[in-house]
Amino acid sequence: MAEPERRAIGALNGRYMMRWAIISSTCEVGQEHPTRLRTIWTVHGPVRYRLNRCGANEVITVVRGQNRRVCPHRVNHRANMEALKRLGVDAVISTSMVGSLSSDLPPLTIVLPHQLIDFARHTSPLLRQRRYREIDVTVPFDEDVRQAAHAALNRELPNADVRSGCYVNIDGPRFETAAEIRMFHQLGGTIIGMTIGAEALCARASGLPYATISGVVNYGAGLRASTHLTRAEHLAHRATLLTQLGPVLTALTSSTLPHHTELADETDTIQQALIDSAIPPTLAIRL
Repeated sequence: MAEPERRAIGALNGRYMMRWAIISSTCEVGQEHPTRLRTIWTVHGPVRYRLNRCGANEVITVVRGQNRRVCPHRVNHRANMEALKRLGVDAVISTSMVGSLSSDLPPLTIVLPHQLIDFARHTSPLLRQRRYREIDVTVPFDEDVRQAAHAALNRELPNADVRSGCYVNIDGPRFETAAEIRMFHQLGGTIIGMTIGAEALCARASGLPYATISGVVNYGAGLRASTHLTRAEHLAHRATLLTQLGPVLTALTSSTLPHHTELADETDTIQQALIDSAIPPTLAIRL
């Protein structure tokens, strides 16, 4: 069989300082000037992405689940991370919407988690790896990416309430009971969600520096006088946070990490990428 066509994804100006990736649940974040949608095949499925220029850097944007109807616990994190690895990404930043585990952490607070407690029973990507290997997740979020994100937040949102904390990951798709919220808080959790645990583990297994910017959209069950969490409140806070985070992501992906100080030639990392739906998944390289 003839070798499949190999195409470079095409650097916008030939050379770039570093290549960032943004992972979000909506195409609006970081997409002020959307470029054409591209596809790369992986052994875990196809991944669609966009390539943009941001200052001296290039930015690849991936939407979780590829459309908005995919539940958080069904996102194909392994395909996303394999695609970013093969596309030569240097660092990954994601956005995530979370619930608060404390009455002292109100909605619209921004959290840069530094630790993770994974309570997912069915969605862990490491349960499905074919060969045995132990992944070191002592530090699940990359500190250089976290510090760069913190600097961008301070620069673009100087009055924002920005904190660090511990992300608790559960399966979903549902809100938690009041008893669960009390338990997770007592265990040291700060915020809770359904996405970042698996995403962070996949990034760590892929060797990709990764961090997330989490926006608090609701109090956990039982943390306020009202006994019910409303979808309207959740969506309103989410929209506000996404509007705020757009300029932050632009500032972040315009910057470089400490160990990226020289311009890279596109041929160093790009021309080996296999893209577009013409490339059969059986020919992709497993991480």
